[in-house]
Amino acid sequence: MKNKTEQQEALFSTDQIRELIVFALGVIQRRWRLLLAPIAATLVLALIAVKLSPMTYTTKALLLIQSANRPAAGAQLQSTNNFTRQVVMDQVAALETWLKSDEVLGGLLPRLVDPATLTTPEGIEAQLKIVRASLTMEVVGGSAVEIRLDGRDPRGLAGKLEAIVERLMEGLTRPEKGILNSTQFIELQRREAVANAEAALSRAILMAGIVDNEKTRNVLKQINDYKLQLIANGSGPGSLRAETSAIGNSIRTLRAQLTDDQKVADRLELLYAEYHVARSGSADLRGSLSSTRSNYIGIFESPENLLIVGRPQDPVYGQRPAKKLAIVAILFSVMAAAALVIAAELLNRRLFMSAQFRAVSGLPVIMRVPA
Repeated sequence: MKNKTEQQEALFSTDQIRELIVFALGVIQRRWRLLLAPIAATLVLALIAVKLSPMTYTTKALLLIQSANRPAAGAQLQSTNNFTRQVVMDQVAALETWLKSDEVLGGLLPRLVDPATLTTPEGIEAQLKIVRASLTMEVVGGSAVEIRLDGRDPRGLAGKLEAIVERLMEGLTRPEKGILNSTQFIELQRREAVANAEAALSRAILMAGIVDNEKTRNVLKQINDYKLQLIANGSGPGSLRAETSAIGNSIRTLRAQLTDDQKVADRLELLYAEYHVARSGSADLRGSLSSTRSNYIGIFESPENLLIVGRPQDPVYGQRPAKKLAIVAILFSVMAAAALVIAAELLNRRLFMSAQFRAVSGLPVIMRVPA
């Protein structure tokens, strides 16, 4: 009895599967236009897009980091290798950011693009964006760096990548001119502040119609020294005590030597005070700008640790980037077509399966007449 029941259940399950297959084939037969229309339209558009999309060529350069190939001793071999790979990946990411900066890549642009496109700031910015997007760096296995350069024209593409690799090697193995340590940067900023303040003072003296620039500066220096002395004595300029003191009388005498215009005299005194502050700040920071500066990044212990595998070659074959987008679009169109068919069947009130009839009527299905 038990075996008979199991056979009936198995037979019933087989009938259900067969009915589902028949139903699915019926759906495809009824809805084939709705199923194929989105796929066919997307396929045609994808083929047109692939045909019209430009061909892209890629050239590569492989750099081996010799120090990263040294095996680690002891039981911590795996963890050490993982740590080394992570360090190399972090440094290569920083190196790529440096290489794509305006300062570095901007200096390479005349060797990478047509100089005629660099005649305007807008043209330079547009070419920088194009080169940044076409240049990529990737760590391979933790001990190699692959540099790729994409382009529309295969001719001369290898030479452009060699120019980039050359600039990369220069930044890694030689002192980098555009890099300052904190002390050098602060001193450079303060020297520029002194130069700007001095230029502003000279312009103001010239606009005031004063011929003797050096004498005017000496007078302004004396006035500024007297003001500092008043501040040190606890009576700032403008106070009653300062105006009635001997120092106040000396300041008024010196002002008379500058000009009769009080506003011009105040302007010159203010500019000289700013110049004095800038000079004092620059003098507080001792040291000079060194001509020897360290490298930007230190992956390598010495230049010999960097091995360049061959030289880049101009690519022979290219690829169309639109192919990947076309494949993705076709897959989405298949999904969209299936969704449309399912939605159409859900809105259809006709009964095609025995399970649907039982659910609606509550009566058992005795037999089914084939179409």
